[in-house]
Amino acid sequence: MIFATLAVLVFAAGAIGYAVYQANSNAIPNSPEDIEGVTIAEYVSEDHVADEQTYPESPPVGGLHDSEWADCDGAIYDLQIRDENAVHSLEHGAVWVTYNPDDISDADLALLSEYVADQPFIFLSPYPELTSLVSLQAWNHQMFADAVEDPRVNEFIQVLRQNPETTPEVGATCTSPTFLTDPLAEGDPSRSAGAPAGVPPAPATP
Repeated sequence: MIFATLAVLVFAAGAIGYAVYQANSNAIPNSPEDIEGVTIAEYVSEDHVADEQTYPESPPVGGLHDSEWADCDGAIYDLQIRDENAVHSLEHGAVWVTYNPDDISDADLALLSEYVADQPFIFLSPYPELTSLVSLQAWNHQMFADAVEDPRVNEFIQVLRQNPETTPEVGATCTSPTFLTDPLAEGDPSRSAGAPAGVPPAPATP
């Protein structure tokens, strides 16, 4: 009788554990198309330019960009960085998290920072006049959210960060020491003028 009871308990525990595993496995979508509200563009890997660009999307998700990429290894910027540098980071497989600085609370900003801090291939910056509280960008992909707690925020990060099917330059680094310590704000001139195409103006860690 005791053995039978133990067998039933072990079976029940196993069934519950499997159900939890299945639930967790199914929590994250398999592809960007499965995340509600994600829009998809069709940029291919683009050339480097030193001049300011006008992008169809705001914030941008692809296109011509600066040869210097914004540091995207958990970088948290307190200024609006240049679009052209951020787009290069997207080409490397990063997710760019932006927020409306006029609407976000300290608590929400702290939560967003937790998503980003010390994490590879993700970076955070304010984006004035953003049409929602938060937006997320990856190469060719974008999603807007009106709440930091929106589960799609985590889904977007998990599905698109370093996604080999959507990243043009798989294996490229996200580290950019000069940009991290001296970031370029929107409206600043490029540091890449005169630099050979494909070569950042400052050394980057492989």
